[in-house]
Amino acid sequence: MISDFLAKNRSQIDDLGFSQKQLKSGVFIELGAYTRYSTLEEYLSLMYELPDFRSLDKINYKNYVGFRIKLTGQPYSGFVLREEGNELYLAGVISGDEVIEAVTSQDTRRLSSIFMSYSSYVLNKNKFKP
Repeated sequence: MISDFLAKNRSQIDDLGFSQKQLKSGVFIELGAYTRYSTLEEYLSLMYELPDFRSLDKINYKNYVGFRIKLTGQPYSGFVLREEGNELYLAGVISGDEVIEAVTSQDTRRLSSIFMSYSSYVLNKNKFKP
């Protein structure tokens, strides 16, 4: 299913301005221990499938790379990620015009949960479509 969304949204993802290295990098989330969740491009491909989707933009914040999502009737949301070679780690969440950085391990776990909820929504919504 993810490969279908990736193929469908490939040109939009390529137009965001991320490098190929960033797009192919694994995104690691923290759920007691760090685990690879997806590549950045796989995750971004799912964001285009959120209900009431309007836009997706690349952002740069401090030394982080990130993206923000606009859904109709909602303020901007999104995530900033810290790059370490070909690995990306969640560093903060975007809420409106603010970036809220994770400070504690508990913050990072909450951030990981929010990150997973966006993609899980899309995957679950499309799981039972013919």
